[in-house]
Amino acid sequence: MEDEKLKSLHQKRTGWLTRNDNRQAGEFYGMPSPREREREAVLADWVGEERRAEVFAEFRPEPLAIGNVAASIISSVSVQEISLLDKLKKDWESIVGPVNVKQCQPCTLEGSQLRIEVYTSTWLYILKSQSRIIQGRVEAYSNGAIKAVTFAAARASRK
Repeated sequence: MEDEKLKSLHQKRTGWLTRNDNRQAGEFYGMPSPREREREAVLADWVGEERRAEVFAEFRPEPLAIGNVAASIISSVSVQEISLLDKLKKDWESIVGPVNVKQCQPCTLEGSQLRIEVYTSTWLYILKSQSRIIQGRVEAYSNGAIKAVTFAAARASRK
């Protein structure tokens, strides 16, 4: 009877025993949060200490094969986008000019949108005011592949 309850619970909530609370917590990654620790203690009390490891293993999600993870990441990356972004970075000075090149750089290309990182808030304002000119130059350089340009403050100075 108890096994039937566990199986029905397992079918309804596959993967409910994951430890996702501390996924972004740096040094605590992989360790249970207080909520997860309490949940695991309640389950251990319910099934008994001798069956704890077996039951926990059943409730945790299956590990992913690294080959499958790598294949999904690689398939999501466009070779054309990477190639175009690399060309843009190499020719950036000829596109935006010698003054502007010292203040910004192309960062990411997603579809037809180029994200440009700007090093200071003052230059962010200046370059946003010149966005139509820069967008036109980038669009001409990319033969129309890039249709939009956005500016964002750089996370860290790259001067």
